Parts: sequence; C-alpha cells; structure tokens
Amino acid sequence: MFLDLSDRDSLTGKAQEAVGHYGRVDILINNAGISCRGSVMETQDFVNRKIMEVNFFGTVGWTKGMYVYVTVYRKIGHNAAQTKNFFFALTDSSASRY
Repeated sequence: MFLDLSDRDSLTGKAQEAVGHYGRVDILINNAGISCRGSVMETQDFVNRKIMEVNFFGTVGWTKGMYVYVTVYRKIGHNAAQTKNFFFALTDSSASRY
C-alpha cells in the first residue's frame, strides 16, 4: 500500500484500505516524514511549509483517519508517534524539526 502524507484528501480512504487489507489495527506507529539538510537562512519557505505539511499535518490527518479503527471499533488501542500520544495532544515541539 502506498501512502502519501502530503495528500491529506486520500488519508481516510487509505485508512479504510489498510483495515480492509489487514482486517484490524492493533497499534498505530507514525514514523513517516521528510527532512531538509541546510541552514535556516538557505532554506526557502516552500521547503519549510512542505516539511510541516508532511511531518505534522499529514501525521495528524493519518491519525484522525485511523482513530476510529484503532480505538472505537476495538475499544482499545495505542499510538506511538514523535508527538507523544497523538489522540490527546495534537501539538508538540518535535512535530517537525531539522
């Protein structure tokens, strides 16, 4: 299954596809992201925006898409991500860093 975190419109459908393929989700680990190797002064704004779109907003969208399958349907579930427990704290300083 291919998943593009920058395509937020597809994330709910991909969540359904994953559950359809695997049958259930016991644990969700968010480990995708992109980075940039350059100084702050050299990096253009569109690069910073792309990093935040993928690393933060994409992860939030994917987690929201999977939320119902991990917690509601199973009545249990755990989520491990760079941003601590994503279901309760949706912002964190480690959401995107160089």
